[in-house]
Amino acid sequence: MAIDDLPLPVVNLLNVLGVPWPYVDEDVVSQFAGFTRDFATAVRTTHDDATRAVAGIATADQGSATDAMSTGWAKMSARHVDEIVDGCHVLAGAPSQGPGHLRRDISRMTTGYDLLIAGDISFARLRAALARINEVPVDAVDVAEANTEDRMWQAAVLCTCEPRTGDIRWSLDVFVSDAVAVRRSVAETAEELAYELRVPVLYDAGGVRPSAYWLAAPEGPRTRARVYDGPGDNDDGSLVIDAVERPVALLPQVRVALQPEVIKDHAVPHPIADAFDDVLGKRGLIPETGDDLWSATTKLRAWEALTVRMTSGWPPDGWYPRDYYRQDLEVRDDLSRVKVPAEVAGPFQRALEAIDSAFRTHTREFASEVDRGWWWGRVPDPEPWPHDAGQSGMDQEVPPDGQ
Repeated sequence: MAIDDLPLPVVNLLNVLGVPWPYVDEDVVSQFAGFTRDFATAVRTTHDDATRAVAGIATADQGSATDAMSTGWAKMSARHVDEIVDGCHVLAGAPSQGPGHLRRDISRMTTGYDLLIAGDISFARLRAALARINEVPVDAVDVAEANTEDRMWQAAVLCTCEPRTGDIRWSLDVFVSDAVAVRRSVAETAEELAYELRVPVLYDAGGVRPSAYWLAAPEGPRTRARVYDGPGDNDDGSLVIDAVERPVALLPQVRVALQPEVIKDHAVPHPIADAFDDVLGKRGLIPETGDDLWSATTKLRAWEALTVRMTSGWPPDGWYPRDYYRQDLEVRDDLSRVKVPAEVAGPFQRALEAIDSAFRTHTREFASEVDRGWWWGRVPDPEPWPHDAGQSGMDQEVPPDGQ
């Protein structure tokens, strides 16, 4: 594509943003690229802040409404923010490398992902590894530190490296052109990079919680990792690995701890509760936050969520803390006391009985607690909590809300 043959929508966008295409002053275009990268960073930062707030709300007030909010935010906002940020980086690749030439074709589409490296790396080895992983020649891969101007912007694989402090030594922004025939997922790329570079490689776990990561080590299966900003308020880019779920030989200083917070972040379906919501809708009954009907529908969803987790192998990781189970039993206590309008009392009771039936099917009798509902005398079969985690089942720390 010639430089004066960009699609009309792109030309219009550039002109609106103050870039008089095709009569381009290279200094103006270069400045525009810097502004675009800054905008991408601001979008990502704002999204991360909002994600922390959403996760905090969902943790503090668990129920159908907050489950829906968390799920919707995780699926929709992250996808659109990634599209915006990826587009900004593609657009920012436009500053000229010489008179009348573009560093990168603005219309060229890429896919991108972020990785964190917990160790020292060689750029030469990183370049060779990315070439092998994406099955392209080494000279089709460009690897450089952030703010490097002399880049091969037309590279099939473009990797921008930024030094970090703390447990994380480097963060990588990797962009792969659509011209690359082989499409690797971020998980596959992280695992192969960890093996090639002999360092732990982390990537976002994909939920609403900013601290939730997967860690790929040179040896052994991947493990969950909890990553926080470093201590202090100076925003120096420091990142600390607070805990991993399995020991990592190259990170002996990092404690090993289960990470139960990701369980409640993982949304599950509620078909029975959804059907009851349909009944309410047909009768023109709309729950309002905090009222009796809202409490009934919220707790019905939470109770059903337990049975869905039982029947689907305790997602996302195949286990469940004992303390979480006790919280679910307390939800069932609340359901025995909730009030609903008489006209929907029958459908509500039938929905509750259907969920109770599923609960009985997947639990066994246990020593019942005195003056408690019958559900307190049953436990999942088999029990999903770690037996070496103590009677409380919570040898695991739940981090502060939203982290």
